[in-house]
Amino acid sequence: MQEKIYETIAQPIVGEVLGGKNGTIFVYGQTGSGKTSTMNGNKVKGNTRGIIVRSIESIFEYLNDRLKKDPQFKFLIKCSYIEVYKKVAFDLLQTDGATIKILASGEQINIVGAAEFVVTSVEECLRHLQNGWNNRKTAKISMNPESSRSHAIFMLTLVTEEIKGTFVNLRTSRLNFVDLAGSERQSQTNNIGERLKEGACINQDLLFLATVIRDLGTAKEGAYIPYRNCSLTHLLRDSLGGNSITAVIVTVHPNLKFVGDTLSTLNFAENCKKVKNKAKVNEAFSTKDVEAWKAEKQKVQDENVILKEENVNMSKENQQLKERMEKCQKKDADTILILQNEKKTLKAEAVKYVEEVNEEKQNLQTQISLLEKNVAEQKEQINALENTQKEASELQLAQMKKEYDLKTKEIMDDLKHEKDALQKIKSKLNEYKLLVAEKNESIEKSKNGMDAKILEYETLLEKTVAEQKEQEKNQKETYELQIARMKKEYDLKIRELMDDLKKANEKVVVVEAEVQTDHTGNGSADDTVQQLPEEYAELLDPTRACNLADVIVNGEIDYELLNGQVLFVEGLTYFDGKCKITILFSDYKKLTGNKISVLSLDDLIVNDENGIKVEIDKLWKEVKNVRDLTHKFANNESMHEMAQKLVELAPFPNLYVLCLKNVQDGFDLQSFHQFYMVMFMIFLLII
Repeated sequence: MQEKIYETIAQPIVGEVLGGKNGTIFVYGQTGSGKTSTMNGNKVKGNTRGIIVRSIESIFEYLNDRLKKDPQFKFLIKCSYIEVYKKVAFDLLQTDGATIKILASGEQINIVGAAEFVVTSVEECLRHLQNGWNNRKTAKISMNPESSRSHAIFMLTLVTEEIKGTFVNLRTSRLNFVDLAGSERQSQTNNIGERLKEGACINQDLLFLATVIRDLGTAKEGAYIPYRNCSLTHLLRDSLGGNSITAVIVTVHPNLKFVGDTLSTLNFAENCKKVKNKAKVNEAFSTKDVEAWKAEKQKVQDENVILKEENVNMSKENQQLKERMEKCQKKDADTILILQNEKKTLKAEAVKYVEEVNEEKQNLQTQISLLEKNVAEQKEQINALENTQKEASELQLAQMKKEYDLKTKEIMDDLKHEKDALQKIKSKLNEYKLLVAEKNESIEKSKNGMDAKILEYETLLEKTVAEQKEQEKNQKETYELQIARMKKEYDLKIRELMDDLKKANEKVVVVEAEVQTDHTGNGSADDTVQQLPEEYAELLDPTRACNLADVIVNGEIDYELLNGQVLFVEGLTYFDGKCKITILFSDYKKLTGNKISVLSLDDLIVNDENGIKVEIDKLWKEVKNVRDLTHKFANNESMHEMAQKLVELAPFPNLYVLCLKNVQDGFDLQSFHQFYMVMFMIFLLII
């Protein structure tokens, strides 16, 4: 059904619009009778598509095919969507609901404030159509769940440019789709409040529309038509009795209770059939054609000036002839008669010539009138051309806008990608900042912990140093007391030993004298020893000898450490049965000369590290000298032979071997003193 309605009513008008004429299709009828369904239908593909959708598809299909066949052919399509709600016109393609003004300039209607979008495809055009439909005023009433509460007009403006050689033809046409709100009766709809006010405004607009159509069908040419009574008729002025091919679709309700509304609708359709429109092609010539018409007009005007000059010259000649006639009349009658005859002849010729001139003049005036009419038409064409050039500029502007939109879209896409990348970088940077903040916080905590530990260690160190100093002080005092006590004890022991040694020396002198006395006899040394008095027996006691050696060794070492005393021996003299052996301890004399000394404990406990180092160097130098002398003594074979003989006589052979081994294995001060004291004790025991 939708396809049949389109092919019968809308398709012929679409063809005229593509040819450059204006066209209008509007639906009229009772509310709920199917006006909007007929006009819009289903806005997607299918058999239920309405007149608007099918018309848009046909227009783009025709223009695209034409463009493929002729690359120089250009076209531009613009759309706008307007509604008249409660006698006020609104723009449906602007979301803020902006009002618009309708101005008339001669027979042309201008809409001020309405948005006009350039569309390049069916989908884009239908998208604007849907956006406008979403902004349209609709409401639910008892007769229609989605009743239109306003009159809606969807406008398509088509501009085409066709080039044929040097001729450029610009055509501008407009196709209006008018979906009128349905007529309502309060007794049928039971509307109240705002719906009742809307219904009253709708019925009033439809009444004004019916009045205009009735007057157009019955009024004489040039009669006044009340287009300005309402915004709807003012907006449709060009479609009603003007420069447009208009088709009216009336819809009726099948229910018998609406028979009154049905008859009223049919009467409206009858009046519409009486209206005669005069549609013309809206085209303009190119700039070159206008210049040619202007040149032709100038040429005709120049010819007219030449003819006027010739007419003036002929009038002057006629006047000259009259003057000559008057002169001839003054001559004799014959001459006058002749002249009269000539005059008549000339007059007849002049009249004939004047008639010819007047006829030529009339022809020229007729041509001038035609030229003036042509000039007026040229002015109209120039004005139309200017409008066409404006449309062509809009066409170029639309093309540039399309390219600009594409470039803008590409730039926005690139910008979006850059923003996404920047957002990722910012996210990573924030993560790094959080990580750095956590690290800084951890470092700060560690620093605080280290500072606390350092403070704790410093406090502990100060405490430890103080305790160490106190401990050293106490140890120093203890060492001083011990040294004093030990010194006192060792001094006492040494005095006792020295006394014993003195007594022993005295006894040795006595024994030596006795030995010398007894030597003159034949007795042996062993016999002599056996014959010693009893008081010397304890000197020969091995246990006492060992104890005495230990005491002397320990005593002398301690005494050297404490007091820095030097032990030296002048020499030993031993007499056996054959010869007298004298052992000179010259090396020990050198030892005594070098004054080997050992620092006392008092001297070691000093605070001056440099002084300690100097004293230690001196001590090690003296120890090295003693070591060399000891090895020299130990390696002297004659000394070993004499010592071996002494040992054979002594009761302690193992003691000598032990001390000698210690000296040979590695020298130390204690071994040296032990060796020395053992030799000394052997000597004492022998004598």
